Amino acid sequence: MSDMQSCCAFREGDKKLVGVAVASINYKGDHVRSETRIRPRQGKAIFDIMTLKSCVFAKARPYEVLEIDHFFRVHVFCVDAEHQGKGIGTALINCCVSRARMLLAPACIVALSSATDRSIARRLEFTLLAEVPYNGFKVYDDEKGSFEYPFEHLEQKGTLACMAFTIPLPPVRLSRQSLLPILKKKAKKGRTKGKSK
Repeated sequence: MSDMQSCCAFREGDKKLVGVAVASINYKGDHVRSETRIRPRQGKAIFDIMTLKSCVFAKARPYEVLEIDHFFRVHVFCVDAEHQGKGIGTALINCCVSRARMLLAPACIVALSSATDRSIARRLEFTLLAEVPYNGFKVYDDEKGSFEYPFEHLEQKGTLACMAFTIPLPPVRLSRQSLLPILKKKAKKGRTKGKSK
């Protein structure tokens, strides 16, 4: 978890957590599948949900489509049902985009199932990369000791959408000192080519 970044929203007064977004930088070639770390008693449904998220990212092909080698991936994005419609979701997504920009990631990418969340993302100029349908996931609830729908306020049938916000990065300015090894290498190659003729 040390490589994870989080943005949190707290209620005024009692400081109760009412919204959270958890993200990390994903690099091309990283193939760590979080569903392999699921506890066996959590059941097949949570494994299927994690696999669905992996599936929508695989279908989206962000590295190829956006021509990037890394991006800021939002793994978790949720707002307490009682606090929705108050701008918290927008603030959390904006926080993720700001964090991505600070970390010089060329894109911020999130998987969303809620129509409201997608509307927020579109308003913030996220574009749709891919969609995958799903139907009826139940997850083991430790407190109830049974399998329950994880999101009571959402329909259990729909689509999971992978959406991206591209971030124009500032041009890299190289100092003369940092260019010296590159220039020396090019000069050496030029001399070598001249000798071989």
